[in-house]
Amino acid sequence: MAKGNQQFNWIFVLIAGSIFLIFFITVAVKYKSLQEEKTSIELLNNLDIAITSLQSSPFQTTSELTFPLETAFSCNKKITITIGNKQYQTENIISAGKIKGSAIIMSKNINLPFKISTVYYILPESANYVFVYDKDSEELISTIKQDLSLLKNINYEKYPVEENKNYQYIYFLPIKNKISVSKTSISYPDKESLPYYGSPQLYSFIFSQQPDCISSLLNEKLESKTQLYKNKLSLLQSDKCDYTLINSKLQELPGNPSIENQQSIIEINKQLINQNCPAVF
Repeated sequence: MAKGNQQFNWIFVLIAGSIFLIFFITVAVKYKSLQEEKTSIELLNNLDIAITSLQSSPFQTTSELTFPLETAFSCNKKITITIGNKQYQTENIISAGKIKGSAIIMSKNINLPFKISTVYYILPESANYVFVYDKDSEELISTIKQDLSLLKNINYEKYPVEENKNYQYIYFLPIKNKISVSKTSISYPDKESLPYYGSPQLYSFIFSQQPDCISSLLNEKLESKTQLYKNKLSLLQSDKCDYTLINSKLQELPGNPSIENQQSIIEINKQLINQNCPAVF
């Protein structure tokens, strides 16, 4: 009988111990989940503060932010931020995949020719880029150097170079099976080339792992903004002010926002102003 009681006691101890263990594990998991959610909210608030500070600055500047949790940025019709098992929708943030630790945030306006968006580039401090150029691309690289002078993790080297696996190389000359930039487009080893119509749009492609999706989002914004200005023309049209020509150019813009088309729209807009007509933009 004593032996039976002893076995029962052991079984009771094992069951009670298992219950307590499951209880403490459940509490620990919930606590970790709550802490991660709290950290995620703090991170998003800090990101919002960093972006707001860039918006309010009259000068070209950068902001620094630490990502305590691994944060993934993806693009699928919209920009999605993933922190742990939580996802948040956002807009206008460009980043290369996953980030954890220190990062630099920089903003640029994309004008085609009027402003269609302000984009925010988030670069991990650990990411290193090498922009490789030759004699034909020296002028373009000179502009980019000045434009991105606040980013310290971009190096510039003249072709030819010996690649280091810890760096990402962007070639500003025709190179097969490499990311290659010309004056009007950027090419990828396994993707279709993408046209760009200004440096900020080019940076959006370079600093994103999904440039084709970013391109689609920017095209949508261009179509939306163009439609707004076309609607505005119908209100501005009068006997004294003829907006037929600029309306025609705006009609063509979403399908072909070339530098020439943009410049033509800018010039027509200036002519209208000189004729004492309200500006389109």
